Amino acid sequence: SLGVVRGQALRALGRLESYDLDYEAAQDYSERALAIATDPADRVASLLGKAQVGIFLNASQALADADEAVALFENQLASDKAGAGYAASIRGQALLNLGRFAEAEKAFARAVAAEGGLSRKGNYDDLVARSNASIAAMLAGHRDKAPGYRRYTGPRRLETQDVTLGARVGPDGRRACE
Repeated sequence: SLGVVRGQALRALGRLESYDLDYEAAQDYSERALAIATDPADRVASLLGKAQVGIFLNASQALADADEAVALFENQLASDKAGAGYAASIRGQALLNLGRFAEAEKAFARAVAAEGGLSRKGNYDDLVARSNASIAAMLAGHRDKAPGYRRYTGPRRLETQDVTLGARVGPDGRRACE
């Protein structure tokens, strides 16, 4: 239907405004998209877009929007684990801005779990979730947990990263002898 296309266009315009750091305009587009969204996936996309920029404007409202998105994932979109992880991550960011560090740590732990948990492999989203979980753990006073999240965080652990050539480069930046 045309409403779905309108919602997609409004969300795209909102993303463009957020890239330009005009969070008020971005939030307005997300609110307009949310007002016409009827499908749960469209509602979630609009809520998360609104929450993502809302973190900089009104963290309490951003948390409410993220909570609504998390509830939609739990009730209607349970098969989308990556989406649920992203919603948990946005929720964690709002909680960090509100100074609720222990709750943020739990939200980021859910994001890490949704991305596949703590393993030697990961993608960019997984690394971001681990890094955020580590930061939240440190701020919550759980310094013993933070290294566990950071342990396998870094570009050397990306599935698509080939670091074998880097291992053969000497300290002076020249290629080491074979």
